[in-house]
Amino acid sequence: YIIENQILPIVIDKNGIEIKNFENLLLNIENYQKIFRFDSDLDIGSVNYESIQHLQQQAKKLIKSKTSIWKREVKKLNDTIFSRETDKKKKIYEHNRQVLNLKVDSLRVRLERKKSNRLTNRQRQNIRNLRDESKKQERIQVIEKLEEDIRYIEKDLKISYKKLDDLAFEHEDNKNEMNRRNLAKFYTKILSFAIVRIVD
Repeated sequence: YIIENQILPIVIDKNGIEIKNFENLLLNIENYQKIFRFDSDLDIGSVNYESIQHLQQQAKKLIKSKTSIWKREVKKLNDTIFSRETDKKKKIYEHNRQVLNLKVDSLRVRLERKKSNRLTNRQRQNIRNLRDESKKQERIQVIEKLEEDIRYIEKDLKISYKKLDDLAFEHEDNKNEMNRRNLAKFYTKILSFAIVRIVD
């Protein structure tokens, strides 16, 4: 997102009317010695603080009108960036979700296949009744390996479901955060204020 500060000088008369282009003359540092007299003969008692507040408000209004085009441009650029970022994050989310869903489907198929290979109670009893100990141990190991595989797949499946949930929550959080950041906020502040008395 674009975050910018724009500092604009403005000169207004005592009625709050802008004196156009005068700020360039006043702000040119080479003119300071030529046009300014910095002495303390300004009668502070003659300064009307209510009128100063009014002039500050007038200056703010003028600055706001001057920056309206700039604000529109910044908002337009931010909307473009927001749209691109939203699309990019959505594509990443969709891809990750698709990958996880494919993994879940694959694990479920494998789990069903493994479970279908489980022995019936009768088959287990037949193995227990085997007299040849080596064959008996061999078959018991096959059963144990099958059960171990089933437990592993179930655990992997549980982790994958959690990842899918986390991904959905993360995507929602990202959307909310982006929407929050996309709110256009513009502030107009007076950084400095000076009374300039023009004398012959």
